[in-house]
Amino acid sequence: MKNYFILWEEISKSELLDAEDIHFFALEMDGQVQYLGMCYGLNLVHEVDECMQIFNLDSKKVTISTGVIISNIHNVINQQIAEEILCLLVYNTKPLCNVICKRSYYGRDGLEVHNRGFLQLPEKIKADRSIVLRLTGS
Repeated sequence: MKNYFILWEEISKSELLDAEDIHFFALEMDGQVQYLGMCYGLNLVHEVDECMQIFNLDSKKVTISTGVIISNIHNVINQQIAEEILCLLVYNTKPLCNVICKRSYYGRDGLEVHNRGFLQLPEKIKADRSIVLRLTGS
């Protein structure tokens, strides 16, 4: 089983400094996810600021949400798992500013992500053989 549960929480820009153990972030504007990012092992404040600048997002109009993997069957979270989860989220939601993973998913078959607390993301997303094969061409 490859089940991961992500707890999402809306957070103000001033609260970013105090956020700990955050794996993902979402930038939302006008009810649509503009960008999904990973901050596993990275500086959250820097990542959010850089994305807002690169994509020319108005900080007064953007809502920031952070996501933490709260449980999984193996209790193992590493960068590769975080990247595959992010790829699956991007592939299924196609945020405007994301580029990588919008057209294909490169992670493992059977990966299942359960989102809690963020209405703009599906409650459950599962990778199946059909989307994994799009990358390999099999």
